[in-house]
Amino acid sequence: MASLERLFGGVDILVNNAGGSRPRDAAAGDADDAWWDEAFALNFTSARRITEGLLPGMKSAGWGRIITLTGAMTQRRINAASPAKAALWSWSRSLSAEVAAHGITVNCIAPGRISTPQIVNRLFPTEAARKAEIDASIPMGRFGEPEELAALVAFLASEPAGYITGTQIPVDGGMIRMAMP
Repeated sequence: MASLERLFGGVDILVNNAGGSRPRDAAAGDADDAWWDEAFALNFTSARRITEGLLPGMKSAGWGRIITLTGAMTQRRINAASPAKAALWSWSRSLSAEVAAHGITVNCIAPGRISTPQIVNRLFPTEAARKAEIDASIPMGRFGEPEELAALVAFLASEPAGYITGTQIPVDGGMIRMAMP
């Protein structure tokens, strides 16, 4: 992190946006410790490590914004990403209380189905699959657009959002929280 300080003079805004779904059939016994460890490393530990590495600079500056994308739903099947994202949300909320006095806000965004390549091409690769997901889970009647999520990120990173901390805001079109994998 010291190299970031030298190159850029510090980091004021951090957006943690790493992660990925990790479904398995736990009832069949194929959810071993390595699978859980990998999901937590990707979905929780990576964000915690970079955040903790950048906090000293933000504290010194007396200002910072930490925005973390978490998960918006509970799966009907075991998916190790879901508890890892829940841990990330819980940790972020506690962190927000610890760093607020330093002018640092910590917030989470819980995206629903956003029109990204992973969602559109991999998870729901056909128009029929997308329509079924929308009809079953999204009252808004469509997937969200990346720009809609980005607008909230930009706002939370701004000065006017300085009194908002410790929140998790869904961007999901009113999505029903229990979704099919």
